[in-house]
Amino acid sequence: MKNVFICFPYAGGNVECFQKFAEGFEDKAVQVWVYCRSFADKENVHEDLKELAREISGDTRIHVMGYCSGAAAAFAFLDALKQTGREASTFWLCAAAPYKNMKIGDREWSIWDLLPAFAGKRILEEIYGGHIIMDQGKYKRFRKEIAAAQSYMAKYNSIHEVPTYLLYGENDPLTRNYKKIYKTYHKYVKHPFIVCEIPKEGHYFVQTLGEKLARYAWKKLYENT
Repeated sequence: MKNVFICFPYAGGNVECFQKFAEGFEDKAVQVWVYCRSFADKENVHEDLKELAREISGDTRIHVMGYCSGAAAAFAFLDALKQTGREASTFWLCAAAPYKNMKIGDREWSIWDLLPAFAGKRILEEIYGGHIIMDQGKYKRFRKEIAAAQSYMAKYNSIHEVPTYLLYGENDPLTRNYKKIYKTYHKYVKHPFIVCEIPKEGHYFVQTLGEKLARYAWKKLYENT
């Protein structure tokens, strides 16, 4: 049976996020599809996800991966699969911290809404470790995508039963307290989690260790047949 990974990058990310991950499957029967449209792009993104689900042939095992804020789109795709009568075989969340907003008046705000632009840009540049140059336009885009993802997850109430892997980098400041925060995902996934901390890696381990991650994933795919 064929296998396909449907991958959702972090805010502002693109297909390059998963290039090495895809290369790690070159000699195996695994395809890697990357969906780059965020919730901030267009209102009918959920219809696009359902169409994507319908495009995958019925004899294919589907694996879903969300990278950082791409976790929101990954959860949305689980819903799209369910609406088309299918379920994912495995679910992967990489460097993904659950969204937590602060309510001020009648509106919810994220930390990225409240930080001054220069401070937010500086923090992100440190997190990304030189992998990204956060100019003003890119930072505005990042904030817009994060806000759209947070708004979606704030209202999310679906529950899925799918083998789930949570992967975190030891040196990633965004998920440093993952041992506490990952339990938040139990609201959405009723299945035992496999939680992995990757030594000495930061936020970019999907890119820096993509081929090794693919080999690890290949082994796990057949533990869940």
